[in-house]
Order: sequence, then structure tokens, then C-alpha cells
Amino acid sequence: MRFVGVFVGLVVAVLAVSYLAVNANDKEAAQVANAQRPTPVPTATPTPSATATPVPTPTPTPTPQPTAYTLAFSGEVLSHGPVINQAALFGDADLDHDYGPMFAEVAPLFEAADFSVCHVETPISDDNINLTGYPVFNAPRDMA
Repeated sequence: MRFVGVFVGLVVAVLAVSYLAVNANDKEAAQVANAQRPTPVPTATPTPSATATPVPTPTPTPTPQPTAYTLAFSGEVLSHGPVINQAALFGDADLDHDYGPMFAEVAPLFEAADFSVCHVETPISDDNINLTGYPVFNAPRDMA
């Protein structure tokens, strides 16, 4: 184990000496090359005249204007038995159950909004058969 440590130390020392020798030779070669290179003759640099074209001023980027949207959300829309019966009374030949009159007071709020969500808490029947309220809800499809 001790032999390995000594061997590694010798290898590192040899590599370091070799590196320094190579770099020393490179520096000497660079000095010789620079000594043999001719000195360049300076040339005159033209100065800009007073009639030079002015640099255009960039047009400022317009500040974006904020966009406002109105959102409206309702709570849980539940169609209990009495509510289903009242919607049936408001219904006509075109609509079996009309919920419009029950939502008349809040309808302008939802119509004025850019985005409205009414959370329907009950399942909605696809055929308006077996309509029920609490505890097993099955709301008329006209409610949607």
C-alpha cells in the first residue's frame, strides 16, 4: 500500500515537471517569433464629419391597456319537488318545465357577464320521466 502511494507521487511529480518544461519551451518560441515579426505601420483613421446622418430615435412601445372581463357564478341550483311543480306550471307547449320566471331577477346579472357559471347540484333527466326532488334528485332537462 505504501509503495502505491510513493509511485503515484512520483508519477504526479514527473507530469508536473514535463508540463513546466513544455510551457517554458512554448514561451521561448513565442518570444523568438515576436522578435522576428515586423512592426506594423499605423494608418490614419477617418473621423466622422459634422454632416453625418443622425441616428433615428426608436419609437416607444405603447403600454398595453388592461382588459377587464366580468365573471358571474351561482351557488347550487337544486330542483326540489315543489320547484319542479312550479316549473311545470310555467311550462307550455314548447317547454315542459319553464324555469325562466324563477330566474328572472338574477338573469340580467348572468346575461351581462362575459362568462357565467351556474352550478347545478342535481342530475338532469334525459327524458323527463321519474322526476324527483329530495333525497334522490332527478331534475327536468328543461332546467339546463
